Amino acid sequence: MADKKIKSNNVHLLISNILFPILGIAAIVALCALLISKDIFNFKGKNLTTDGNTAKVDLLKYFNVEEDEIPVILNGLSRELTALNKDGKWYILQADVATYLNDRFYYDKTNKAVLYTTATTTYKYVPNDTKYTDMKSGEVTNLDYPVVLLEEENIYIELDYAKKIRQSFDYRIEENPTRVVIKTAFGTSGNIWASPVKADRKVAIREKEGINSKVVDMVEQDEIVYVVSSGEMFTQVVKENGCYGYLYTKYLTQVTDHNGYAWLNDPGYSNIKKDHVISLAWYQAGNGDNIDEMLSGTSVNTISPVWYQVKDIYGNVSSGASKSFVDKMHEKGIEVWPLISDFSISSTTEEFLSNIVARKKVIDKLIADATKYGYDGLNIDFEYIKYGGARHYTQFLRELSVECRANNIVLSTDNYVPMGYNNYYNRTEQGKVVDYVIIMGYDEHTSGSTQAGSVASLPYVENGIVKTMSEVELDKIINGMPFYTRIWREKADGTSEKPEIYATTDMAATMYTINSFNANIIWDEECGQYYAEYTAGAYKYKVWIEDAKSIEMKMKLAANKGVKNFAYWRLGMEDSSVWSVIEQYVK
Repeated sequence: MADKKIKSNNVHLLISNILFPILGIAAIVALCALLISKDIFNFKGKNLTTDGNTAKVDLLKYFNVEEDEIPVILNGLSRELTALNKDGKWYILQADVATYLNDRFYYDKTNKAVLYTTATTTYKYVPNDTKYTDMKSGEVTNLDYPVVLLEEENIYIELDYAKKIRQSFDYRIEENPTRVVIKTAFGTSGNIWASPVKADRKVAIREKEGINSKVVDMVEQDEIVYVVSSGEMFTQVVKENGCYGYLYTKYLTQVTDHNGYAWLNDPGYSNIKKDHVISLAWYQAGNGDNIDEMLSGTSVNTISPVWYQVKDIYGNVSSGASKSFVDKMHEKGIEVWPLISDFSISSTTEEFLSNIVARKKVIDKLIADATKYGYDGLNIDFEYIKYGGARHYTQFLRELSVECRANNIVLSTDNYVPMGYNNYYNRTEQGKVVDYVIIMGYDEHTSGSTQAGSVASLPYVENGIVKTMSEVELDKIINGMPFYTRIWREKADGTSEKPEIYATTDMAATMYTINSFNANIIWDEECGQYYAEYTAGAYKYKVWIEDAKSIEMKMKLAANKGVKNFAYWRLGMEDSSVWSVIEQYVK
């Protein structure tokens, strides 16, 4: 027994003195290996440090494309766009180019050609043709590649040419996988390249927030990345190579040496700018009108007679033009900008605008009359544009602007107060193409409204001015105001499902009606108008009054925003007292 005990003790001693140290060393080695495996891994052949998960994403899946597709990374994000490489040239779908890079590439589906309108001409590109045509001069330019490509019924635009004609974007080609990386300076895709930051160590950009998410790419120490969105813990960034994702915010330090867009060069449109404040009145001629009397004592220096309407989809135009009227206005020192509308073809405006022959017919008519009668400008009042026809309308304005510019004719457009549902009117591009953008700062409540209300309350007017200012240069904005009022009526017992418009009246008729019924009148501070209410028979009537005081409130608001130009719908509907108010703001 004693011998066994001695042997057992010797074994324990052997384990304690020999095996434990060996096992300890092994454990330390294993622990170190574990730590190393968590902190160091090989990424593209380089030893780089990171924290957390070291697994890498499949970039093709990450960019959401098939193996045979070439993804486009736009401003740091995949947008389900793909590129095409043809004979060493890179092409993007025309619709995507127009949406994200340069909307001046317009596809004329009728003639199966792409048009591009500059300040002085329109170029025509036939798919797969290596030459293109200046439609104004007829000059043909030859290239060694087609600007426009037709592949499997899809229309593409060559990127180098698109960048050259309007340098509103830059791009580069990256490999593994092959991808086109584009960044823009402006447009619908946003501007996220203006916030560069640098990492203070080698760190991982991850697919999602959190260190357990897969690695998209690595950021070298002091490498510049660009912020998409900032977060307290993780920041969404993008590299120049188009890889995007999340990294620890703590690894980023702001830098201030970003030089902006050295490549940006946008050959825009030259415009005609008047050296005086514009005070424009629309004029709708009636039987027995005495224009001399109507203008007496006013502050009008520009008049827009409602003379033209597009009659059909072929571009035929009705006209009420009068040379004697123009001459009389010029004798008074008043400029003439006749109005053309789409009211006669409201349901087929898009069909007319999508036809280049019809567009040209209207343009030729307007320019010929402007030359014949001596117009100073034109006013485009197309109010029946739908979403599908918006790009055709913009192209019409571009083409018209070329001819107006060449003939020194001011081009102006009438626009609704900006709302989400009418953004397709593309006021931003209008603001570049035309000389003046008029806000129709009225018709806040119409026959389609579910409740009675003002024609133009102060908040409505302010919204129109502020939003237009975000899209159009301030000195191009003309704020339009109403000289009319709507009288609403509802059943006095409160059983009306919705109010109805009883009458649309001028200022004098409004006050006559209100006084006739001894209406109760109060000042509505929020609307910036007097409000009147009266009952007659089974109905209750409500009126938000337009008068000299309400006009003054609107003009004061606009002036405080920096707006200097004004317009009025329409001459003859005003009370004479408004002109002393207007004169204070249009000197």
